[in-house]
Amino acid sequence: MPLIIAGIVWWQPWVSVGPHPADTPARQQARLLYDQLDVVPLRITRLGYERSCAKNKACSFGPPWSDNTPDPLGHNGRDTRTDMLLGVTSSLDMYTGSPLPKQRSQQHVDHLYPLAAAWDFGAWQWPASQRELFANDTQLNLVVVSGRVNMEKGDATPSEWLPPWKPARCWYAYRYMQVAVHYALPVSEADRRALHRAIHTCPRAQKSP
Repeated sequence: MPLIIAGIVWWQPWVSVGPHPADTPARQQARLLYDQLDVVPLRITRLGYERSCAKNKACSFGPPWSDNTPDPLGHNGRDTRTDMLLGVTSSLDMYTGSPLPKQRSQQHVDHLYPLAAAWDFGAWQWPASQRELFANDTQLNLVVVSGRVNMEKGDATPSEWLPPWKPARCWYAYRYMQVAVHYALPVSEADRRALHRAIHTCPRAQKSP
């Protein structure tokens, strides 16, 4: 947390958590994105969210893992989940720091900014096409992780959950903020504080791939 004296915010010094994974941003880079966040007091549950597209279900974000989206990997004959699993270039689970399960059935594709949270924070007002794009955004909002840790996370936001692997928390916070800023989705005050703590762990210089 920053120390506030006479209205001036003093940032805490960098916190070392060990070797960072590739593509971890520098702390200054993360702070610039952090400053662009739209913050609201808290998350308010909006009724009507349903992920399922079964009969009589709301299908809030369109058919799961649809290939019929304007995403760069859309309309290629494969669903989004398959695209993500085939595109894995590292065996590292960014949430745990352990190797990904070898069986693809035990690998999950997670939405960094959870769908249910997005719905509550404003996606309930979006047109259906934008919600479907958000749910299948392979460039910003999806990551392959182990099924176990994905189930633990659920639809939690940063104030409720951060990767158990501490060296990845800077990376996670940055990716989460990228999604929030790109889609103009706010974060709660509690999430802002959690993201603030997470970017304190960012390295002074960017970690190269």
